[in-house]
Amino acid sequence: MKKLFFLRGLTVAITTVVFYAAFILACYSIGPHTFNSWIPNALSTSGGQGYTLLRLNEAEKASDVDILFVGSSQVNRGFDVRIFEKNGLKAFNLGTSAQTLFNSYYLLKEYLPTSKPKHVVLDLYWGVAKNDGVEPSIDILSNSDFDESTLEMVLDLKNGTVFGSLAANAILRLRTPIYQVKQKEFRDSEYISGGFTKSLATNNKLDAEDLQKMKPLEANMNDFQLEYLKKIIALCKSSNTKLIFVLTPVTKEYKRKVTNYNSYTNKIARIAKENKIPFLDYNQREELSLVSSEDFSDRNHLAQSGAEKFDSLFIKDLGKLGVSQLSLSRK
Repeated sequence: MKKLFFLRGLTVAITTVVFYAAFILACYSIGPHTFNSWIPNALSTSGGQGYTLLRLNEAEKASDVDILFVGSSQVNRGFDVRIFEKNGLKAFNLGTSAQTLFNSYYLLKEYLPTSKPKHVVLDLYWGVAKNDGVEPSIDILSNSDFDESTLEMVLDLKNGTVFGSLAANAILRLRTPIYQVKQKEFRDSEYISGGFTKSLATNNKLDAEDLQKMKPLEANMNDFQLEYLKKIIALCKSSNTKLIFVLTPVTKEYKRKVTNYNSYTNKIARIAKENKIPFLDYNQREELSLVSSEDFSDRNHLAQSGAEKFDSLFIKDLGKLGVSQLSLSRK
């Protein structure tokens, strides 16, 4: 009886999967963009905003870099690789939209062996530290080559929407292989080779009143993301790669809305100290003079002028950590 029940259940499960896959295939074969919003559990962001398609394609070829940046869009909009190049540092920016520590871990698993960075700079922005990692996982799988680490990331997350999106993107690849997918263009940003997203905004889309009206919030890192922070630390140690923690700058108005800022940064500082990792917080540096109306495009993303000011100070800090001297001496 139990065997019969098991067989019937297995038949129902297989039939459901087959019909679901057939439904997705039918929808996407008619028109993926039209039906993308009709299937809530099967999403694709291939070639979309954030330039993850171009970034991951370039990451496949990146090698022997001095610095690899990982984190959310604050990272890909904050670290201009051209500025580091002018200062004798070969850098690659692997920041992707809403990337959490969970996603950073799997990206590092994939690209540490090939890019062989001397240093990994990891942003610990509170805005993504309490997220579940679903949105960035869909973005990464939609724009990657289904490598081993990406599939491992999907299986590890155990989320129905991510599984469905993997199936949808696999079907899309039958129609258009990833190397034929075209990157869309956007008016407010430009992709720069090396992973940087240059903001084309000339001023902040939020005015002073908008910034003042933001609601107070609490910064937290959930246990899931904390677990992957520890895995990143172990991964970098095992590959003999030096890790640097940063908090990239946000507008002073936004920072003031974080009710437990010191508690959050103290927690990071403790982890950094226990593991002998430098921790640089750019929201508490008086010498970094950023103007909210000019140097940011919104509450937390740097405009180009802000990225240039920030990178200039960061490179000076790298010099104090001995990073610049090491790289320059190699030349």
